[in-house]
Amino acid sequence: MDVIESSVLDGFLKKVKGLNPLEIGQEFGKSAEIAEIHNTSVYEGQSVAPALEERVGNHFVAFVPKNGNLYELEGCREFPINHGPTTPDTFLEDAAAILRNYMKNNQDDLRFSVVALTTGNLE
Repeated sequence: MDVIESSVLDGFLKKVKGLNPLEIGQEFGKSAEIAEIHNTSVYEGQSVAPALEERVGNHFVAFVPKNGNLYELEGCREFPINHGPTTPDTFLEDAAAILRNYMKNNQDDLRFSVVALTTGNLE
């Protein structure tokens, strides 16, 4: 994986090297740098930025494979959503199908971005 040296992602990957997935997720959630980048990107683009006092719903959603099923994790929900069977070979396509369905049903809602975190050598 090519990562820009001294970037926020590079620093994060170095910080979490050797941690288990739960610990990595906890560090991701605590990262002020990643949250700042996310919040900055939320206000970019062609839309008008909301007033400072207006509450907006910025949050992360993750799709993860677990025990042969594809789960959607969203902090606003009490429990994960099980979207059904998936395999390592079909995971990306299965997650993309969920996003395509969301986009089809919410054509005027373009307030999201997609990031893929994949397995690979961190060195």
